[in-house]
Amino acid sequence: MRQLTTEIREAAHRLLREKQVEVVIGFERGSMPLRSRPCFVRKEEEVDRLVWDGFCENTLAAYLPKRKEKAAIVAKGCDSRAVVELIKEKQVQRDQVILIGVACRGMMDRARVEASVAPRRVLKTEETEDLLLIKGSDFEETLSRSKFLHDSCKICTHPNPVLHDVLAGQPLDEKNQDSFMD
Repeated sequence: MRQLTTEIREAAHRLLREKQVEVVIGFERGSMPLRSRPCFVRKEEEVDRLVWDGFCENTLAAYLPKRKEKAAIVAKGCDSRAVVELIKEKQVQRDQVILIGVACRGMMDRARVEASVAPRRVLKTEETEDLLLIKGSDFEETLSRSKFLHDSCKICTHPNPVLHDVLAGQPLDEKNQDSFMD
């Protein structure tokens, strides 16, 4: 996850420095654990606010319509498909957006994570590709990421962005499964 954050920050820094965009729409740490929130970076010195983790669940494509300035957006597979639809519906002009694509391993279901350690309170989290380390004032637990993914992420067949100008991370294998099997 740290490598993805680094690559997103490098791309954002370059795009702002070269004046290819006026704003980078991405994620920053939330004020509470288990949360990342949308952020708008307009200056090179602000790119360190950008993060990538399993709690970057919002679809940032919602911030693109009616935007006047040229923007870069951090987009996982599902977000990139939303951007494609906005372009097709002419709500967004393709030449007004640069997509920083991220190969996504799935987003964490915050409610499930909190329930797994309840009634204890989560103060901090750290992630690897496969594990989620949860820390509280009197405990520390290591959880398997795969057990706490959102249901939609568990059946996702397109973790890679279908459209991107820059790709953070290596593309992931796409699953061949029947999305209607349940």
